[in-house]
Amino acid sequence: MLMELAYRLAVEDSPLIQNIRKNMVVLITPASEVDGRDRQVDVYNYRKENPGKPAPNLIYWGKYVAHDNNRDGMSMALALSRNMMGRVSGLAPHGAA
Repeated sequence: MLMELAYRLAVEDSPLIQNIRKNMVVLITPASEVDGRDRQVDVYNYRKENPGKPAPNLIYWGKYVAHDNNRDGMSMALALSRNMMGRVSGLAPHGAA
């Protein structure tokens, strides 16, 4: 779905998409910190190849925190998350953020 949206925003000429391109700033960030995603993919593949066996323990996720940094959007505990939110908030029109 996300890839289709990105494609449509890039090439489609319908009035809806033209309006989006004209009036919005669209940021697509599927994974802000890819190590966490890579580890999730590794666990998925392990479980798929080893049904019935327990998955490896993911005690340590990110370099600086013991969780997947992509889930830090609510607590804003990491400088990475705060920096991204600051950049996105700076793009909002005055009075919108």
